[in-house]
Amino acid sequence: MQEIYVRANSFQDVKAISAMAAKEEFQILISDGRRTVNAKSLLGIFSLDVGRPLLLRLDCGEEDCEAFRVKAGRYVVD
Repeated sequence: MQEIYVRANSFQDVKAISAMAAKEEFQILISDGRRTVNAKSLLGIFSLDVGRPLLLRLDCGEEDCEAFRVKAGRYVVD
Protein backbone atom coordinates (compact mmCIF):
# COMPACT_ATOMS: atom_id res chain seq x y z
CA MET A 1 0.00 0.00 0.00
CA GLN A 2 1.30 3.44 -0.91
CA GLU A 3 0.19 6.84 0.30
CA ILE A 4 -0.03 10.08 -1.68
CA TYR A 5 -1.18 13.50 -0.48
CA VAL A 6 -3.36 15.43 -2.91
CA ARG A 7 -5.05 18.82 -2.88
CA ALA A 8 -8.42 19.59 -4.46
CA ASN A 9 -8.92 23.33 -4.95
CA SER A 10 -12.29 23.16 -6.69
CA PHE A 11 -15.31 21.00 -7.44
CA GLN A 12 -13.67 20.11 -10.77
CA ASP A 13 -10.54 18.88 -8.95
CA VAL A 14 -12.61 16.65 -6.65
CA LYS A 15 -14.50 15.31 -9.64
CA ALA A 16 -11.26 14.61 -11.54
CA ILE A 17 -9.62 12.81 -8.60
CA SER A 18 -12.71 10.64 -8.10
CA ALA A 19 -12.90 9.88 -11.84
CA MET A 20 -9.21 8.87 -11.91
CA ALA A 21 -9.75 6.57 -8.94
CA ALA A 22 -12.87 5.04 -10.51
CA LYS A 23 -10.86 3.92 -13.54
CA GLU A 24 -8.52 1.79 -11.42
CA GLU A 25 -9.21 -1.84 -10.50
CA PHE A 26 -7.45 -1.59 -7.14
CA GLN A 27 -8.90 -0.03 -4.00
CA ILE A 28 -8.18 3.64 -3.32
CA LEU A 29 -9.18 5.24 -0.03
CA ILE A 30 -9.08 8.97 0.67
CA SER A 31 -8.86 10.59 4.11
CA ASP A 32 -8.90 14.05 5.63
CA GLY A 33 -7.36 12.78 8.87
CA ARG A 34 -10.71 12.28 10.60
CA ARG A 35 -12.70 10.26 8.08
CA THR A 36 -11.78 7.80 5.38
CA VAL A 37 -13.95 7.03 2.36
CA ASN A 38 -13.70 5.26 -0.98
CA ALA A 39 -12.00 7.65 -3.43
CA LYS A 40 -14.23 6.31 -6.21
CA SER A 41 -17.24 7.89 -4.48
CA LEU A 42 -17.72 11.53 -5.43
CA LEU A 43 -20.26 12.06 -2.65
CA GLY A 44 -17.93 10.33 -0.20
CA ILE A 45 -15.12 12.75 -0.99
CA PHE A 46 -17.45 15.70 -0.39
CA SER A 47 -18.03 14.40 3.14
CA LEU A 48 -14.36 15.19 3.81
CA ASP A 49 -12.70 18.51 4.60
CA VAL A 50 -11.46 19.17 1.05
CA GLY A 51 -9.93 22.49 2.06
CA ARG A 52 -6.83 20.70 3.33
CA PRO A 53 -4.49 18.12 1.77
CA LEU A 54 -6.11 14.69 1.51
CA LEU A 55 -4.34 11.37 1.91
CA LEU A 56 -4.85 8.74 -0.80
CA ARG A 57 -4.10 5.15 0.19
CA LEU A 58 -3.49 3.03 -2.88
CA ASP A 59 -3.78 -0.74 -2.50
CA CYS A 60 -1.71 -1.77 -5.52
CA GLY A 61 1.65 -2.93 -6.71
CA GLU A 62 4.56 -0.56 -7.12
CA GLU A 63 4.13 -0.11 -10.90
CA ASP A 64 0.39 0.58 -10.68
CA CYS A 65 0.90 3.00 -7.79
CA GLU A 66 3.60 4.90 -9.66
CA ALA A 67 1.43 5.08 -12.79
CA PHE A 68 -1.45 6.49 -10.72
CA ARG A 69 0.88 9.03 -9.08
CA VAL A 70 1.92 10.25 -12.54
CA LYS A 71 -1.75 10.56 -13.66
CA ALA A 72 -2.59 12.51 -10.50
CA GLY A 73 0.53 14.67 -10.81
CA ARG A 74 -1.15 18.08 -10.85
CA TYR A 75 -3.00 17.29 -7.60
CA VAL A 76 -0.09 15.70 -5.72
CA VAL A 77 1.31 17.61 -2.75
CA ASP A 78 4.97 16.80 -2.01
